[in-house]
Amino acid sequence: METKYFKLINDIIGEYKNRPIDLLNIGDQEGENNYLKMQRNSYIRSVSDICELFPEESFRKTRILEIGSFLGVLSIGLSRLGFIVSAYDIPEFNNNERLRQMFIDNDVDFVTGNLRDLKLPFDDNSIDCVIICETLEHLNFNPLPVLYEINRITRTGGFIYVGMPNQVHIKNRIKMLAGRSIHQPVEDFFQQLGGSSGNMIVGIHWREYTLAETIELLETMGYKTIRRFYWQSMDVYMEEYSAKTLIQRLIFQISSLKPFLVAIGRKERRPQYDFRFTDATR
Repeated sequence: METKYFKLINDIIGEYKNRPIDLLNIGDQEGENNYLKMQRNSYIRSVSDICELFPEESFRKTRILEIGSFLGVLSIGLSRLGFIVSAYDIPEFNNNERLRQMFIDNDVDFVTGNLRDLKLPFDDNSIDCVIICETLEHLNFNPLPVLYEINRITRTGGFIYVGMPNQVHIKNRIKMLAGRSIHQPVEDFFQQLGGSSGNMIVGIHWREYTLAETIELLETMGYKTIRRFYWQSMDVYMEEYSAKTLIQRLIFQISSLKPFLVAIGRKERRPQYDFRFTDATR
């Protein structure tokens, strides 16, 4: 994916290799570096998509919030392009001193919290674009209040940018046809609670979505979908699924079979919902 943003993202990933973060202090620098390389094209795509939403002369007055910023590559890339960027993630990540210093060095405001608290520390109508990529699928609770809160802080006419796995991609369909679960193995539940090495504390996909479901979530929360598409990083995808034959390559070109989806919504209204919470729904 050679675009004008390739060098930007590639340089940032190289800096992480030279200045490892090791988010959970478990000696996982190599794993993080491999993850960043795997996500390179996704970061490039997201930067390109966000930049297309705003005229270049407005970048320096445009406020971006990335929810689920993880290692911060996307936030740092957008900051270097001139956007005003805040990176929001859980304390286990954003309290890492090496990551905090990386954010400080790149003029990224970092905010620590948990979406389960259902309150984001931003004023009403104060954010021009909220990015929530590779995050919704990790929520093990009802996502509606989170999206409602995102709507609150997004200005009218502002955007929400959602990227995540496509629940009905080819690998999941094959699993279902074979009578296998599309979800993670029970073993991962033990890893999450076992305190072992790895990032399984947040690594479980509790609920993936189809593109139609993603659009429904956005539009019931006051957004008009202005762009939607399935996506794949060809080099990673072809390697992962060993797509050696012409038939396999043709199958992977069917949009709805691709592994990732993106939906971009523009805020048109503030819906009114009276969510009733109980111990069972939190």
